[in-house]
Amino acid sequence: KMAFKLTYFNGRGRAEQIRLLFGLTQTAFEDNRIDFPTFGAAKASGEFHFGSVPRLQHGDLDLVQTHAIIPYVAKCVGLWPEDIKEQATAQMICSAVDDFRVVVYKVMFAPEDGKAKAMEACLAAAPTWLGHWERLLSRNAGGDGFFIGDKMTAADTTVWEGLDFWQTFFEKVPDHDFKAMLAKTPKLEAFFARIAADPRVASYLASRA
Repeated sequence: KMAFKLTYFNGRGRAEQIRLLFGLTQTAFEDNRIDFPTFGAAKASGEFHFGSVPRLQHGDLDLVQTHAIIPYVAKCVGLWPEDIKEQATAQMICSAVDDFRVVVYKVMFAPEDGKAKAMEACLAAAPTWLGHWERLLSRNAGGDGFFIGDKMTAADTTVWEGLDFWQTFFEKVPDHDFKAMLAKTPKLEAFFARIAADPRVASYLASRA
């Protein structure tokens, strides 16, 4: 059986949504965490397509780009929808999560003299984004289940991880409580708690680095 190898930095970042798919299905994989000098040398040598990570290797397959890796891994571990329209919806959701994450990355990586302005933009965008997720979730089973169909898919885990990423970021920001922001979207708030309480997810979260 071919082994999965996931290469990324020693942090959650963009790889955590992929690790979560492996973790909650108890799928073995090599969690190859590299430092920045190692990445720089490998990038300079042309080892990574487009010079980027995360990178997934599986047999003779060598992928970068999160939007390619998530559907592939999800299909391999049984967390991708089977219906073609549901697959397209899952792809839309996972792609949108990346835009959702970028709002925070713009604050994290802003120059010191631009951080305050980036934070203002982030805070202004938060209710809009949470509202998008609330409405989309509510279109399926009244918002009391999953984003697609009647069982968990990578769309759910990817949105959940995006919300967790925002929550982790705001834990370090004085005077701004992400839980209070989330409380204004009650279906999404309940979804966030429900996914975390799933025994498979909870087990992974308890063990993750």
